[in-house]
Amino acid sequence: MSITQNSNIVVNLSPGGVSGWPDGMGMHRLRFSVQYQSPARQEIFVARNFRATVTVSRSHQGGAYLGIAWPEGAWVLRTGTFSNNAAILFDLDLRSEQLALIEELREGGDLVFNLHFLCEVSIGDDIARGDDDVRFYVNQSSWITCMKQFGQDRIVLLEVDLPTEDGDLKTAASLLRRAREELDAGSYDGVVQQCRRAIESVQKALKLKPAIDAAIETFTKGDRKKMTKRARALLVNEAALHYSHPAHHVGEDGETFDYGRRDAAFMLALASAVVANGAGGGG
Repeated sequence: MSITQNSNIVVNLSPGGVSGWPDGMGMHRLRFSVQYQSPARQEIFVARNFRATVTVSRSHQGGAYLGIAWPEGAWVLRTGTFSNNAAILFDLDLRSEQLALIEELREGGDLVFNLHFLCEVSIGDDIARGDDDVRFYVNQSSWITCMKQFGQDRIVLLEVDLPTEDGDLKTAASLLRRAREELDAGSYDGVVQQCRRAIESVQKALKLKPAIDAAIETFTKGDRKKMTKRARALLVNEAALHYSHPAHHVGEDGETFDYGRRDAAFMLALASAVVANGAGGGG
């Protein structure tokens, strides 16, 4: 694992540790500690403009592209008559969606991050391209530590498979995506309204009203302990709709409810589950 110029080793790279940046807001910074060793040389080689494309996999074969990692500061390496041994951090910013996909890939196991380093190497007026691959093997325990450093132990990532655009619930799926857009825009009442419409769309598309009424009847007047899983799911379906009711209507006293971000996220999670559950057969 070396960056060379005309078969001359300019710098040897090797993996150090992997950690998470603890104080990000709206992003998660993954930090790769890269050990480097530049041998003593009479010639003066200069390596600059370092960056690394990052892929992740469960093994050393293949990998899914994540992005480009950059050194924590401007890094120019120059050979000299003495060897140079040190370390530098390369940072990769990840979105929450990427973290969720990494967790899906990991399946509770270990991860392999491959960093393909690129740079420019020069000696005098001769400039060439340098590149090298360094693999970071991250076991389950180390990755869990990274997730905690990201603050993910305080956040539950919800992953829901939405129905396809050509199925019975295509309208409901479209309304959910619109609700997410409203959340990003800070329109929290709008989130709740779109989620309510999505749930109503599921109920009508799948003709669930008779089954929901029967579930409510059993819950309020029958033996609720004997309710089926489907009947209990339909009861949650209706409860979610009830929670969102004030977003569409004014109360008898003329007042309205104001929904905040937590309320909107709560409703979006409920509606997403209702739509996904409906797409999967409803129970």
